[in-house]
Amino acid sequence: MGGFIYDFGRAHTGPRGQPAIRILLVSDLLDVLSSWRAGFGAITAKQMDDRSKADTLAKVLTCFQAAHLVVRFLAWVGQRLPVTSLEVSTAGYIPWTILSYYFWRDKV
Repeated sequence: MGGFIYDFGRAHTGPRGQPAIRILLVSDLLDVLSSWRAGFGAITAKQMDDRSKADTLAKVLTCFQAAHLVVRFLAWVGQRLPVTSLEVSTAGYIPWTILSYYFWRDKV
C-alpha cells in the first residue's frame, strides 16, 4: 500500500529483539517530528558567520566568473554558434545565483 517506514532504533525493539522497523502511523510521525525539531537550538549571528564557507572576496570572484560565462553564452547565441544543453541550463541558473548572493550577503 505504500507509506513511510521508520527505524525506531534500539529504544523500541520488536518481540524477538530485532530493531523496530514499521510503518509510521500519524501519532508516530508527530512524535518523530517533535523530537526532530527539539534538536535544533537558537543560532546566533556570530555562529552563522563562523560557519560561512566563503568570504566576500570569494563570492565576488564567483559572481564575476559567472557573469563572464553569461556574456560568453550570449555572444555564442548572438553569433549562432552551437551551445550545449549544459551551457544553457548553467546560464539559466546564474542570474538566480547572483541574486541569492546579493540578498543573502548579510544572512541576518
